[in-house]
Amino acid sequence: MFIKQMTVGMMGVCCYIVACEQTKEAVIIDPGGNEEDILAACQEENLKVKYIVNTHGHPDHVCGNKLLKDATGADIVMHTADAGNVANFPLLFRLLERLQDVRHKISPVGINRSRHGRPAAAPTAVCPGC
Repeated sequence: MFIKQMTVGMMGVCCYIVACEQTKEAVIIDPGGNEEDILAACQEENLKVKYIVNTHGHPDHVCGNKLLKDATGADIVMHTADAGNVANFPLLFRLLERLQDVRHKISPVGINRSRHGRPAAAPTAVCPGC
């Protein structure tokens, strides 16, 4: 498994690129800025981004969604309960094609998005890979 952590955006959000080394299918987690750098890292590894995962709907975690979706064609996924939060930002809300419940798994790259009862930035935060 390929994992790259990047600190992005004005708020210094930790963004992750997680990919299967065999299939080169990847997810980008919390793209909160520096979209060109994120894309460059994916291109450097020849990755095919399948999903953009937002652990929660705060703007500093989702502001890179549009550019990355436009560049990769990836689906954007997040906890269904965050739909209300993101609805306050109409452009972002329109980008969310699939609001999925955390019980589902993103099987192409083996990421289990189940939530564990630890403190998080938002009550709906999901923990990829836990």
